[in-house]
Amino acid sequence: MTQLRTTPRSPRAPRSWAATVDQINQADEPSAMWRAMLDLQCKVVTGEYGAIWEVDEQAASPPDADGGQSQQLPITRVATYPAKLDPVPDDHPVMGILARAAQSGYSRKLSHVLQIDTAPENPGGNAATGTNSADNTAGTAPPGQGAHVFVTTIENAGQIAAVSTVVAECRDAQVLQATAPLRELAAALYGGFASRADARAHREDAQRVRRAMAIVSRSQDAQGFRGACLNMVNELVRQFDCSRVTLGWVKGQDVHLIAMSDTENLKRHSEQVARIEMAMSECLDQQQPIVYPLPKDAEPMLKQAVVHAHRRVIGQQNKLQMLSVPLRSGDEWLGVLTLERADTVGGQFDGDTVQQMQLIVDVVAPQLEDRKHSDRWVIVHAWESVKRLASYLVGPRHIAWKMAGVLVAAILLWVLLGTLPYRVTSEFELQASAKRITPVPFKGRLEEVRVKPGDAVHQGQLLALMDVSEEKLQLEGDKAKLRNAQREHAEALAAGISRGKQAQVEQASANRDQIQASINLLQYQIDQARINSPISGKLLRGDWHDKVGGVIEMGEQMFEIAPLHKLHVLIHVSESDIDLIDKSMTGQLATRSQPGESLDLIVERIIPLAGPVDAENVFQVRAVLTIPKEVTWLRPGMTGLAKIDVGDRPVHWIITHRLIDKLRLWLWW
Repeated sequence: MTQLRTTPRSPRAPRSWAATVDQINQADEPSAMWRAMLDLQCKVVTGEYGAIWEVDEQAASPPDADGGQSQQLPITRVATYPAKLDPVPDDHPVMGILARAAQSGYSRKLSHVLQIDTAPENPGGNAATGTNSADNTAGTAPPGQGAHVFVTTIENAGQIAAVSTVVAECRDAQVLQATAPLRELAAALYGGFASRADARAHREDAQRVRRAMAIVSRSQDAQGFRGACLNMVNELVRQFDCSRVTLGWVKGQDVHLIAMSDTENLKRHSEQVARIEMAMSECLDQQQPIVYPLPKDAEPMLKQAVVHAHRRVIGQQNKLQMLSVPLRSGDEWLGVLTLERADTVGGQFDGDTVQQMQLIVDVVAPQLEDRKHSDRWVIVHAWESVKRLASYLVGPRHIAWKMAGVLVAAILLWVLLGTLPYRVTSEFELQASAKRITPVPFKGRLEEVRVKPGDAVHQGQLLALMDVSEEKLQLEGDKAKLRNAQREHAEALAAGISRGKQAQVEQASANRDQIQASINLLQYQIDQARINSPISGKLLRGDWHDKVGGVIEMGEQMFEIAPLHKLHVLIHVSESDIDLIDKSMTGQLATRSQPGESLDLIVERIIPLAGPVDAENVFQVRAVLTIPKEVTWLRPGMTGLAKIDVGDRPVHWIITHRLIDKLRLWLWW
């Protein structure tokens, strides 16, 4: 901070810390507690002057546009030491230094010490002030001489409630460190005050509830509805020091006064009763409490209320206060409770009194309503029930609910008696009707592939070639072996006839036949090396270009060919719906590629063997498309949803038959 000088002060006499601690522990009001807390903080560091700043999170200004910290922190000065500094405004240079120190404590969320350049000057003077030039945390500051600002955060339940800032002379860095535990210990006394304040608030709430229950209990002691009302208003006079309490009850469009404190027989035609009833009607029309005259700290809702009738009731009695609270049970307004008292006896009707009366009427109103209904004859109860039902059914209120009720009744009637076309929905797959698969003719090396999937092929077209170079060489060798074998067989035959060596003749003949068989096999493989298309159509599967030059095994599926103009539909029908399907039923399907276009179909046959598909036991139903012209975008393998028309069924059966079937299985034994 920049220069801040004070006049020398004479050493003060020692003061008792215990007395100050007792003041904090015995304080009932926050202002007294803050003054004692600041006094204790000043005693800890032998402070010259200081202030305590209370934190108000709701008063914080929003963050900067660039996302930075708000410039206005939520702190308010609540105590000043010494007391003669109370009139000093917050914009005074000295208070500005303390405010910036408090903002530092709140922003950093910890206690620390800020050093002042030179010795502080008396805040009562007109010295200029500036900005702090150095600080340190954890209760220490850079070594040096002069004044320091001791910043102490006062916390409760992990949240900062206030920040104490005290200016004191300090010439020893060890002293700065030694004060930190004492300052923190003194600040911890706030937790006890906060706990006592919470306990006191809970006791007050409990007292309000007990008072409301006492009034309810007092009203229940009487016989009948009017007796209960009279007991209640008499008890309210005693509890709230009122001069008069009256209760009005709604009858038709008006409010009729039915009970007045300390009055057995009401004079209903008196002018005073008429004025009170007008005030009650004024309160009921606005459907909110009304206080007249208004207290200084009245809520905005009370300030906006119309009070003409209440002003007429009070008239020239300036010291009389009047409070009217409407009674409500659910959505029905039952009546109005009015309290009158002199402000010199019980004080003004403040916000706490209004809230307490609202609690009382909320508790008492349903009890009084039940008591009023209990006093009626049985025939009156029945008649009132009929009137309420009739007015509800034909009256102007709740039109939307009544229309909804009529609509629901019509829907229920249609569900019970109506019918709808029912269709079984299942997954399907398009398959080619004349599909042919060309396998690998023998194990060997693939020499050439001339087609790829999607190509149109015709019957007999060359699709691929196998490499038969090795087979051709082996064929030439076997032909040479065959000639030798034939010569040996002829020689053995000639020698065997002349010498009788029949065994040699048979051996030569077998050797010749074996070689001939090998030649036939090689010739067959050479003939099969040209893989031709068996039918005309589209090549659906068989991309072998990446295997050219490699060895492929005999029997592998090499090409899949099918004519696209001949397709059939394979529908997977659940076993729970298969009993509804029959041959020649019609339906429609929609593919996932063209969901907006539906195609007609007719069931051709039902395959009577079920099998699992997607963890469900299904039957395969074969159907054919009945479209007048060829659809060019259909492809084998397409999937989607098929709906088969099975006729009209009752609406309630359509909605519930699956659930009923499951229940029958679960409950069957």
